[in-house]
Amino acid sequence: MFDALCDRKVAERRARQLLAGTIAAAIYNVNRDPEKSEPITAIDFVPDLKRELEAEKKEQTLDEMIEVLSSVMGCGPGR
Repeated sequence: MFDALCDRKVAERRARQLLAGTIAAAIYNVNRDPEKSEPITAIDFVPDLKRELEAEKKEQTLDEMIEVLSSVMGCGPGR
């Protein structure tokens, strides 16, 4: 029960950060010099979420894919 409350609190905090980041990114992008800087997104203002998304983008090696599929399907090398 306590874990669920903590998870909900984290989700609420991220939602607030994302909303504030949307406003900040819009203000920044409207006022930036397109020749000197790149546009930013709301995710740039939510460091935890940005790290998680970058970690998810990491490509799996062939051995990692085989290990995941073997554990899910209950078969494969060494089983």
